Amino acid sequence: MSGIFRSGSKVAPVFGGTIEDPRGQQFLVDCLDVLETCVSEEGLYRMSGSKEDMTNAHRDINKGKSVDLTAMAAKSAHTVAGLLKLYFRELKPEPLMTFNLYECLIAGNSPVR
Repeated sequence: MSGIFRSGSKVAPVFGGTIEDPRGQQFLVDCLDVLETCVSEEGLYRMSGSKEDMTNAHRDINKGKSVDLTAMAAKSAHTVAGLLKLYFRELKPEPLMTFNLYECLIAGNSPVR
């Protein structure tokens, strides 16, 4: 894991996409891999990171540019956590447990007969 997210496409933005977008999924994996090394950071998801760094990373990722999340976390893990929260806030209005999975989720929650 290099800690460098590469969206690899300029077709559609990663932020503002759906949870089913593979580039968004890769962004989640990359963020969580980096943040896993920062779990002892006080207030990791509570405290704010650098707004300027998040704005720049948001813009670069949506333009298809690479973003070094490891270097960003070394400067401030709160910024990577903030970027992850921003990704979730900007998802298209669709449940995290997508409509396509609804029947499977209901079936899996049904009592065994």
